[in-house]
Order: sequence, then C-alpha cells, then structure tokens
Amino acid sequence: MDETIPAPTPPSARQKWRERLRLWVDQYLAQQYWPVILAFSVCTGLLGICMIAYALAGGPPAPAPTPTPRPSVQLSPGVAAPGAVIVAAGSGWQPGDTVLVHISDPTGERKLPLAYAQVAGDGSFTVPCLLPADQPWASLSQVQVTVRSLNTAYEVAISLPLTPVSYTH
Repeated sequence: MDETIPAPTPPSARQKWRERLRLWVDQYLAQQYWPVILAFSVCTGLLGICMIAYALAGGPPAPAPTPTPRPSVQLSPGVAAPGAVIVAAGSGWQPGDTVLVHISDPTGERKLPLAYAQVAGDGSFTVPCLLPADQPWASLSQVQVTVRSLNTAYEVAISLPLTPVSYTH
C-alpha cells in the first residue's frame, strides 16, 4: 500500500515574521558590538522622547515683554499768567504720533486748543503754547492743560495754577 505523505503546509505570514525576527535577533546578539548598538538605540529613543516633550511644552520660555513707558508731560513754568507762553514737554509717547495740547476751565465746560506737536523718534516732544489773556480765561485761578494723542488713547492732564492779572490805568 502506498502511503501518501501530506505536503507540508506553507508557513503563514505570522510564522515567516517570527522566523525572520528570530534570525535577526540571533545575528544581532552574535555581533560583538551589540551592547554599544543597544545603548545607542536607547539613547536615540530617549532623545526623541525629550524632543517631543520639549515641542509639546511650547519650546523655550517667551522673553519678558519690554515695559512700555507711560506718556508723561511737564509744563514750564509751573505757574503762569494769562497771556504767558508755557512749554509742554512730553516723553514716553508713540514715535511719529501727533499730540494736541488744549486747556479747559476747572469745570471742563470750556476747552481751547493751543497747539499741535509731532512726537520725535525717541517718544518726546516740546511745544510752546500761548495762554489766552481774554475773558473768561484771564479771571481763572487755574486751568487744566491736557495733552492727547491723535492716534492712540493716551491722554495726560495737568493742573496749571494761574497768577492773577492786574490791569493798571
């Protein structure tokens, strides 16, 4: 009687993969430099993980913002008479901006523009202003001098005491 021997079954894809992996591991471990290669692989993996964590954390910290100087104005002289020239000097304003200098009475009901000034590249300006000598300004004991930016919301107000005017006939 003839005995038929069954044909061997072809290896499955999984068996082929396992056999390849076993061969690769045997070859890998047979090399004399495998500890160095393993250490290099581990370090490379750790470096990759650190780079991903760094990227997810947002990178280096953002630099601290540079503080923006607040606009300021000084008047010279500090006390003036109606009809006198005062000088408004400002710093910390936006370069290239235009500012309006105006005065108002203590109630804020009356306002009078005095001058416009162009802000220099360093954020400063200097502008002479002629105070009105006519009524009702001449009878006030103080006025409020306001400097307002035409391009931004900056506005600085300073109270300016006025000396009384005496008229002699």
